Amino acid sequence: AVLTAKTDTCYIFEPSAEDVSAGRMRVRYSAASDAYFRQHADGLRAGSDEPVLHGWKAGIFMADNVQRKVENDWKMAYLARRVAAAKATASWTLDLSASSCVVAAATARLSGDVFASGVLTWCVSGDNGCVLELDRASHSGRLDGLAGASMLTVTATLSGGDGDVAWQHTQLFRQSSEEARVCPFDLDVRLTQA
Repeated sequence: AVLTAKTDTCYIFEPSAEDVSAGRMRVRYSAASDAYFRQHADGLRAGSDEPVLHGWKAGIFMADNVQRKVENDWKMAYLARRVAAAKATASWTLDLSASSCVVAAATARLSGDVFASGVLTWCVSGDNGCVLELDRASHSGRLDGLAGASMLTVTATLSGGDGDVAWQHTQLFRQSSEEARVCPFDLDVRLTQA
């Protein structure tokens, strides 16, 4: 499942009426179940918290040289670069403008793994001019500076690595394939009226 730039995907997450009423929008992705979830509660319960989108490509805004990898022997799942690619990018976008809401505050769990000389960076940008460069493989916490933004984009860039398996040296959302209800990508946005 390889996706390259300028393809048929440009998915944009928008708040539902329930999100606006709750003042909160949450987008999560599980590499194990290869699905996106939108529930507000912290835990996902089988049967009651069902995915809203199936497949990593279904919720991606833009991707270049990205693939989903499942290691059956190690029972792990993750997103990584295409085997021959020197660099890959993946972006997710939230647009609040149709709801007349803006970001009040945002937190994120952006999980990544780096091996050997792999390089993984995260960039979170808002249409309010805020650009946050996160130079470590994983980030968990507040995303300061996004207050007032009506659109935000999270972008991961994967590069580096050694030898024939360089593509494997940067991984997004690596998790046990048996943890279908765990979401290593978790973007939690508090909303306020513009």
